[in-house]
Amino acid sequence: TVRNNNSSRFVKWLNFHTQDGRLVGCEVQQYLLEDTRICSVAKGERSYHIFFQLLQARQSPLLKDLELEGPESYAYTRCGELTVPGIDDLQAFEELKEALDALGIGKSTQAQMWQILSAVLWLGNCR
Repeated sequence: TVRNNNSSRFVKWLNFHTQDGRLVGCEVQQYLLEDTRICSVAKGERSYHIFFQLLQARQSPLLKDLELEGPESYAYTRCGELTVPGIDDLQAFEELKEALDALGIGKSTQAQMWQILSAVLWLGNCR
């Protein structure tokens, strides 16, 4: 957002698991609060970071088959700011992949995620 670059469009619910009074686990659920942000953004803002991260990583062998173009090519990304000072979208994408790996989310599931995000971007260009 214009005010900050964090995930303020989400709320997180923490469900702590205890056994014999000791913490044994935790589940984190995120809820999207602002789904309209995909189609339109306020002046000075940009759409979801993941779109820009994906597009900056488009030359990766992992994403080549998606035939993605730069952020100026998509209605959902060109309507706002293409870059944000202090944010490296390519690095953030690499960190996201590492986090998904650490969580045990398989490569095939990750590939499906990138395909869905790509499809959302392409569908935004349909008129």
